[in-house]
Amino acid sequence: MQTLTGGQSSPEVLINENFDSLTSLFVFGKRHPDSSGLSFAYYGGVWGGLVVADGVVTLTNSSTNYVVVNRLSGAVSVSTSTTNWLNPAYARAHKVTTAVGVVTAWEDHRCGFMGTHGFAQRTPSVSADRGDASQTLTAGTDATTQRWATTLTTNRAVTLSTTAAVNGDRFRIVRTGLGAFTLDVGGLKTIPSATAAWVDVEFDGTAWRLTGYGTL
Repeated sequence: MQTLTGGQSSPEVLINENFDSLTSLFVFGKRHPDSSGLSFAYYGGVWGGLVVADGVVTLTNSSTNYVVVNRLSGAVSVSTSTTNWLNPAYARAHKVTTAVGVVTAWEDHRCGFMGTHGFAQRTPSVSADRGDASQTLTAGTDATTQRWATTLTTNRAVTLSTTAAVNGDRFRIVRTGLGAFTLDVGGLKTIPSATAAWVDVEFDGTAWRLTGYGTL
């Protein structure tokens, strides 16, 4: 970025040129001059090929408000419900808390998972061996591929938590450790005793569903 030096003429030119270089980062950012009370203003711009105009949404008082962007249209909306916040069809922008007619807390969620400037899907990863043990898996915390490579000494179970899960989240459970015992995956599929196999499960926004199974 261009820097200012002492005695430089027209420093505003360099500053504005620096802002030009960051234009895309301002899209859906809070527009402070026009935000007041329960009015939350945001900047427009070009986003994913869509031309978005500057706009304002009206917040609900004494609530936590979730500001999101429709990924297909670029339309901005706000709700006190987390339905769209947890829906990959929408990109997260801001989480705003209000009381007595003003904003009392504000979080910018444009960067990171499901944000307008972030990634829409979890990054795939593989776990270490989960051992001879039952485990609870949480989307976004646990690796997407989970390995049971140790011989089981009793029946074990994989519990699939719905905490923080969003539509499209998935796990692949891979059992290569044998033993005369079973591995129950979320009550959806049980890998039989002494069987090397894999199980795929996906979250549909409400519950985990079995989407695949095979032996190795």
